[in-house]
Amino acid sequence: MAGIRQTSPAFATYSVKPQPGSLTKIKAASRTPKGLVNVEIQRERGRFLLKLASPQQTTATVHLPLKEYGHRAVRVNGLPLWLNGKSNGEIPGITPDGEADGWTRFTVAPGTWNFESR
Repeated sequence: MAGIRQTSPAFATYSVKPQPGSLTKIKAASRTPKGLVNVEIQRERGRFLLKLASPQQTTATVHLPLKEYGHRAVRVNGLPLWLNGKSNGEIPGITPDGEADGWTRFTVAPGTWNFESR
């Protein structure tokens, strides 16, 4: 449900593509050779929140469902990053990778990241 999936050997790269269904809260962790990947997801009225703690020596691709919830904007760590299908800010350690099939994607460096879509 949290959608943590290895995309290269030893979890050097991985993706997070949540599939929460009707759940409003999810907490998941995956022990990897690089360390622990922690994901917390919360759906609230008008908001989708995803917190990622990503270990050193990894790169994550984070997918956020926009179309399903009618969202158009994404903030990361409280800063604007995505609006109406394109990047509208810069945050060191995160690169917007576009939007497809109702999802927006971001390449994410190690660290703790708080995503919020509205």
